[in-house]
Amino acid sequence: MSNIFEVKKEQLQDKLGEIVPFDYVPQQGEDKQHVFTAYIEGTIPVRVRSKLTYEEFCRIC
Repeated sequence: MSNIFEVKKEQLQDKLGEIVPFDYVPQQGEDKQHVFTAYIEGTIPVRVRSKLTYEEFCRIC
């Protein structure tokens, strides 16, 4: 999937996190992780777990 996401990897570094299932619920101890829906090419929804907030993610991407 790395060719689907066109992001500035040097800015995201390890903050992007990972794609998670739609029914994913953060576990205890993951309080600094944010889970949100991002769209590939504006149409394909994916759930993403990240250290970034949704607003920070949108500014970088």
